[in-house]
Order: sequence, then structure tokens, then C-alpha cells
Amino acid sequence: FSKPGWYFSLYFNWDSDYFAAIARGGYFGAGSLERWQAFFPGYPAVARAVATLGWGLHPTLAEIQISLWLVAAVSSAVASVLLWRLVEEDHGRRLATAAVILFVFGPYSVFLATSYSESLYLALAIGAWWSVRHDRWVLGGLLAAAASFTRINGVILVVALLVLFALRQRAHGRRYVGRSAALAALGLSGAG
Repeated sequence: FSKPGWYFSLYFNWDSDYFAAIARGGYFGAGSLERWQAFFPGYPAVARAVATLGWGLHPTLAEIQISLWLVAAVSSAVASVLLWRLVEEDHGRRLATAAVILFVFGPYSVFLATSYSESLYLALAIGAWWSVRHDRWVLGGLLAAAASFTRINGVILVVALLVLFALRQRAHGRRYVGRSAALAALGLSGAG
């Protein structure tokens, strides 16, 4: 408990080492391994930006750990608020509150508190879904691009957004082929 940053190292387990190494030196920094490429750069890039803003160009491992935790904590809060808003629109406040309680305290919520990319991905993915439900397609595409820059699941998100887009365009009797191609290209740009 006497080491600086000890609290943040509690959330720093398993794959967190890979994210910290990518945040500190990129994919090809000192001690890099081929398997690091399995971890998309979105989460470590955001953590590195937070660390750089907070501590300068050469953050220590403890500062990277704090930044990884901070990004995960803020992203979890943002994802919770967006989830509440999304559920509340269709099902009311009571079910929205229950959904967020299950989201935050359910068995898999450990991934929202640890230094993993899940919370950032969820904040971006839910934000993209909420945006397109409100006909903010460019914002939805940008958030989907950021989500696909964070996790490969972003590619699946883009497919779901395309289906939603096609259904909404069809319901209004509008063409959707050209616009859906643009949305797909934008959303998949992060994974590319």
C-alpha cells in the first residue's frame, strides 16, 4: 500500500500488461511480441493521450496504469448513462434503471472496472447505436469507426448499424444503397 499508484494496480491484471506496453511503446516498442497485434490500438491510444496530458511525453508505468483505469472508469460511466437513455426511450425509467444496475453490478461488470478495452468499446458502440436511432448518421459512423479501432467487435456493430439504417430508409421509402455504403466505409475505417 505504500507504493505510488497501488490502488490503480489492483485493476491492472492479465491482458492489462499488453495494453500498457502498447500505450508506452506502440506495437513495435522494446520487448514487443507478435501477439500484441491481437489488441487493437484504440484503448491504449486514449490512455496514452490521457497520460501525456497529465504527466508529459514520457509517462511511467504507474502513470499509464492510472490512465488506463481512468479511461475505463469514465467509459463505464458514459456507457451506463447511454444504456439508460437507450432503454428508457423504449421501455421507461424503471426498466432502464434495472438494466443499468444489472450492467454495473452483474457478473461481467469486472471487465468494466479492470484496465481492459471493453468499457471504452461499449461507450462508443452504445453511443453509435443511440446516434443512429436519432438519425445522426455521421456521428454514429464516427463512433462506430472509433469502436472498430478499439475492438474487432466494431465490425459486427457496423453490420448491425447498416441493418438499422436499411430498415429506417425502407420504412420512409428512401433509397439506401449509396448512403449505407458510405456508413459502412466510415464505420469500418477504424478496423482498417
